[in-house]
Amino acid sequence: MTSQTNAVRLALIDLRRLAVKYPWKGQQDIHQRHRLITNSLLEPDRPICVIYTYDVGYHSSGWWRNSEYERCFHLSLSHQKLDPAGWQVGIEAPTESEIHEWAKLAWPTDWKKAWLEPPASVLSIDVLEQRRYPGVGHVRLFLDLSLTPILPTGEVYNLKPFADGASPEKVFR
Repeated sequence: MTSQTNAVRLALIDLRRLAVKYPWKGQQDIHQRHRLITNSLLEPDRPICVIYTYDVGYHSSGWWRNSEYERCFHLSLSHQKLDPAGWQVGIEAPTESEIHEWAKLAWPTDWKKAWLEPPASVLSIDVLEQRRYPGVGHVRLFLDLSLTPILPTGEVYNLKPFADGASPEKVFR
């Protein structure tokens, strides 16, 4: 492991700690503390933005019907597109290989359980779905209540309520 990769690994450990301390519940902007600007793992001279959150509430909010998708560690990845003067003028999509490398670095023993969501294309963005941006790749590692990584069973829209009966009424539609 190179010294830069080791430094990034340590930064990811710190981001994970902050993510657990400040979970993201989908009702506020993501704070700067969850963001890391560094160099790409596969293209070391290329800047990349990594956002690491602990997302909670996909099922309890009624968004997804399957309670196994309630919480996850979530990496959002995008390359910074710079103009000749070095100013950021946009973002570009990371490759699937780049996304996999970040998942491996963030979750070395569990990365194969992660759910990879490739970047949206400009043509596939739903105007109502404001959180889907072109050029941003996502990878999610779903967790149980003890933050142990799991492989959820079924699809997000398959009904699987919380065992304790605490699922919101709207998931039973």
